[in-house]
Amino acid sequence: MIAWNEDCKLYQYPNNAFINNINTFSPQLFEDISYRELVNDVIEIQYQWIDPIKIRDKIYGKEPKEVTFWVFTQERIVCCFGNSESGIAYAISKLSERTSTVFEKINIFKSWDKLNFLRDGNFGKLTTLHIRRSPTPSNSSEIKKVSIKELADKEIEQYLCSNEVTNLTFVFENINFYLDINSVISFLSTTSEKEIYLVIKNIIKDISKKI
Repeated sequence: MIAWNEDCKLYQYPNNAFINNINTFSPQLFEDISYRELVNDVIEIQYQWIDPIKIRDKIYGKEPKEVTFWVFTQERIVCCFGNSESGIAYAISKLSERTSTVFEKINIFKSWDKLNFLRDGNFGKLTTLHIRRSPTPSNSSEIKKVSIKELADKEIEQYLCSNEVTNLTFVFENINFYLDINSVISFLSTTSEKEIYLVIKNIIKDISKKI
């Protein structure tokens, strides 16, 4: 099972040395690590840890934190799932440190071709723009959602090339997912693991041609 899929980020690694060293990522004190083959050429790593607290010479543990890695070995891309960006950053740093691998975050938002927004590519179909706006006395919300059906193509292009867009909503095979300006992918809590895999697989298929 995926660690709670609030956030998802993609990282690339340079060569197959990472796969050769992957077993060096073994549990230490206050950690638990497990491996399984998700599908052919995709390895799942479950990494769980506890941040210990020392009080009067005694060590106490907080609630465990967890990040799930999906390693796409053919594309040399690691997909990281976690419930916070800080948790993902911590986990990828540990994976990097123990396998002697440099991971580079993939800027998915930049890789997506904003000017071809009407083409239903591997990202899926763009349906909604989340736009930043200044709050007003009648509406305190700073983000509004606008369906692309309500906008002319030129308006959509102008928004996508501006700094006003914070998130994009896509649909792929009836699966909703979101992409924000920090290249974080997120899903509805009701999305199944199989559906998430289908979306991630197709995003990776698309961006691997551009990186």
